[in-house]
Amino acid sequence: MRAKHRMSVVALCVVLCTAVAVAPWGCGGDFLGLEDYQRDFLAGGLAAALLLNQQGDTATAGDAGAGAPLPGPQGEQGDQGEAGPAGPPGPPGQAGQDGPDGTVGPQGPAGPAGPTGPAGPSGASGPSGPAGGAGGPGQPGAPGAPGQSFFDVFVDDFFTYADPSYKGDFPVDVVDISEPALGRRTEGPSDAIGYRVAVPEMYNESNDVLMRMFLDRTGPEDECFVFQLDARRLVDGSDIVAYGSSRWIRIDVPDAIPPQGGQGNGNTNGNDNGPTMSRVELVLDIPVNSAAGLGFEDVATADFLAFEIATHTGGCSDPGNDCGKYHLVGVEFIEKPMGTAVRDGVSIFTSPNEDLCDLGECPEPRTYTVNADFDEGVLNGVEHDTVADQLQLTSEVTTLPIMWVANAGEDSLSRWDTETNREVARYHTWFGPLGDHGAWSDAAPSRTAVDLDGNCYVANRHFDNRPVDLLKILVDGYVDRNGNGVMDTCVDTDNSGTIEPGEMFPMADGNGNGVIDDNEIADERVAWVTQVGDPGGVGRSVAIDAAGDIWVGLYNFQAYYKVSGADGSIMAGPIPVPGHTPYGALVDRDGILWGASYDDTLLRLDTNDTSSVTVLNHAQFGDNYGVALGRDALGNTQVYLGSLYAYAYIQYDDGAGTFSIPAASHYGVLGIATDGSGNIVAGSYSDGSVTKFAPDGSVLWSVPGQVVSEARGTVVDANDDVWLIHLDAALVAKFSGVDGSPLGTFPTGRYPYTYSDASGLGLRTSFPTGTWTVIYDSGVDAFVWNGSNVTWNSSEPAGTQVTVRVRSSNDQTVWSQWEAVTGPFATTPSGQYLEVEAMLLLSAGETSPVLYDLTVSPACAPE
Repeated sequence: MRAKHRMSVVALCVVLCTAVAVAPWGCGGDFLGLEDYQRDFLAGGLAAALLLNQQGDTATAGDAGAGAPLPGPQGEQGDQGEAGPAGPPGPPGQAGQDGPDGTVGPQGPAGPAGPTGPAGPSGASGPSGPAGGAGGPGQPGAPGAPGQSFFDVFVDDFFTYADPSYKGDFPVDVVDISEPALGRRTEGPSDAIGYRVAVPEMYNESNDVLMRMFLDRTGPEDECFVFQLDARRLVDGSDIVAYGSSRWIRIDVPDAIPPQGGQGNGNTNGNDNGPTMSRVELVLDIPVNSAAGLGFEDVATADFLAFEIATHTGGCSDPGNDCGKYHLVGVEFIEKPMGTAVRDGVSIFTSPNEDLCDLGECPEPRTYTVNADFDEGVLNGVEHDTVADQLQLTSEVTTLPIMWVANAGEDSLSRWDTETNREVARYHTWFGPLGDHGAWSDAAPSRTAVDLDGNCYVANRHFDNRPVDLLKILVDGYVDRNGNGVMDTCVDTDNSGTIEPGEMFPMADGNGNGVIDDNEIADERVAWVTQVGDPGGVGRSVAIDAAGDIWVGLYNFQAYYKVSGADGSIMAGPIPVPGHTPYGALVDRDGILWGASYDDTLLRLDTNDTSSVTVLNHAQFGDNYGVALGRDALGNTQVYLGSLYAYAYIQYDDGAGTFSIPAASHYGVLGIATDGSGNIVAGSYSDGSVTKFAPDGSVLWSVPGQVVSEARGTVVDANDDVWLIHLDAALVAKFSGVDGSPLGTFPTGRYPYTYSDASGLGLRTSFPTGTWTVIYDSGVDAFVWNGSNVTWNSSEPAGTQVTVRVRSSNDQTVWSQWEAVTGPFATTPSGQYLEVEAMLLLSAGETSPVLYDLTVSPACAPE
């Protein structure tokens, strides 16, 4: 089973350090040169390593005091005063009284001294003391509360798509790219640079993440300098994804820039009389996660982000004279409180055609609405004759001019162009060189199914007791696993019409685990490989439902699995179908899977309710083999089973619930198909002859075989021509669908074993589909399509839909991946040409959807 991407940050470093987009724009916008003064600029304080504060700042202790002189305190109140001195002697005593004899006595002595006087009053307060001296050292303060957590990361791991031999003076080694996680472009050599950052765990998601870019400009000021920024993101436990769409950042350099050097020739030493040169150091602060910045509003902890910048030509008036060369000196990511504004001099746009520079004349919008307009494109399964000046489905079903043939004896799959009758590619489906074994041994691919876009799904049956492999091979686009911007795939390099082993891309089991791991797929048309079920299941049935998901039947286990057509993940299963051995299947418009067997049973499985399983028996008519579908005038499904017992085919009418053998000509049949009008075509098991029957069983034409050998498979192509697959002869034979006339035989791989839906017509019989494709020429080399749009007017009755997708190219040879149009383009890269495909689908009812008109609107600045 294909392993999903579940990467740690360390693992992503391995991927993203080798990932960056290629941009075609020049303007001398050279980010790769790093000169001595720029290294000095880094050394002057910017080139910090990793500055992270995991715990939050702690308040520091108080600094030592340096107190200024202050007035001293008020003096204290004086003490209680001492006792006063002894008072003066008292006055003389009074004269004594007369004695009894009546004589007068002498004067008495002086009285004693008076008592000690009371204490004197308290003394007055003393004066203020002198001013105090300078304060002493302060005491350390108590630890403060934990501060707010912020992070500050200086980026020092840049990577680039530059020639690996180029080292220059770049601060780190140029990395040899092997994984294009940033969606590399293909328009030529790149002067782009990428960098990456991990968002720390303590990040506060209510804050801004600020990307600070340090730039140095040498040379004269450019009239307009713009760079493009693209991003990728890895959320923990998820895959690497595009992070938003492209942003274009215009630098408005200040008018006053001090010149450096004299009148020089472009050097700053001013040794000649050339134009004045100047240099300016710029610091750009761009919020990543706010509307004022890049608008990536869901940055979260543990995200891993990668950014890529590439120069834009802008309005450079003199590319030969340095044209305002900029150097990226450093990048820093800083957490700041929310609301940090973009600095003056920086403007951010979602399209480079808005108001960046003078990019030349804007392409005119174009509306396609009348027959002549629609005829400029390619109509497949749609027409404008029944009702003019609009597109509706044709009455006959058709498909794309492609046929896929599984070569069981060598473990490969061939892709055929049914218009030129040439094998245009061949793909390994298993490890090692092309096999040389029988049709029922080893991996032995066989059953195929083709979706509405033309992509093929093929199963390795595995008779070697391994689990079934299901592979998806793309008809358009590729998976750029090695990051070189080129589609590495099988090509008929000698234009012989037959693929040689040396023209194929090998598949090797690098780790010896017996599983096709994603990094072991060398041909980039192979989108994915997944294992289905346990070992020994033997995959003998592959079908597609209305949603584009795949139903794989395991013969030995009598069970089905549902697999995502988008990524190969298992969606359901095992779904038991007891009493039935899956041997091929198709899904009808009602969602019913009709399964053939290598015996006398027919399976009816409701893909919308997998508990609804019915095994129908037709023992009276013997065993069956291949399966095809049709519809009668009442809309009932008609199932046609190749008859091993020489009835040509066995028919089951789902409306009546009955089996019958209506064919007017009887012979043994393995492969069977229906054409665009509902006729039945069946090749002979014994001699390679082929007959076309009308729906009522009458013979329309019958012709002998071009190869007298069993016809294992029968395929109807986009022109209703018939192809027989000859297992033993390793040939395919083509017949005219009109009258059966022979159109030639062609070699294919060893033991071709395809008799299921190999052209996609079987699916389109159930779900009539048509496409109209047109190429719009912008007239502008490498026109940037982001922000452009395609709008249309249509009628879509219940059970129908009209969808539109686009892709771009500079040369109409190498095209980008398709982008479904649901609004302004977000992923379509630059290119002069835009291919637009409108698909009309009828999945229920009988009324066709209608496309009335379609308008291409390039995104340009308003007048």
